[in-house]
Amino acid sequence: MSLLKMTATTMAVLLAAGCATDHGKSVAEANPDAFVSYACENGKSFSARFSAESATVRIRTMDGSAELGKNHRGLYRDEAGHWVLRLGAENRTELIHKGKVTHTQCAANS
Repeated sequence: MSLLKMTATTMAVLLAAGCATDHGKSVAEANPDAFVSYACENGKSFSARFSAESATVRIRTMDGSAELGKNHRGLYRDEAGHWVLRLGAENRTELIHKGKVTHTQCAANS
């Protein structure tokens, strides 16, 4: 799949799921420079570290890790477009890998 098609597919998934809306400040953004663990539906999890200085998020999952920068829609993504993260309050954080929503209804572990 070409990068353009992958990007279009990812954005369509995000818009269909309502991911482009802001649901408040995330736990990762409220705790800069500290890794925050997220528990998601179906027993999946990942961790994220927000850097206020560089406006990036470092993610670690079972499928790999990446440094994501914030784009104009408020979403975080890597340069290749393989990873897209939408940070949200409560259980509204979602992670997309290669155009597929892999982690949904994620909430920070207390």
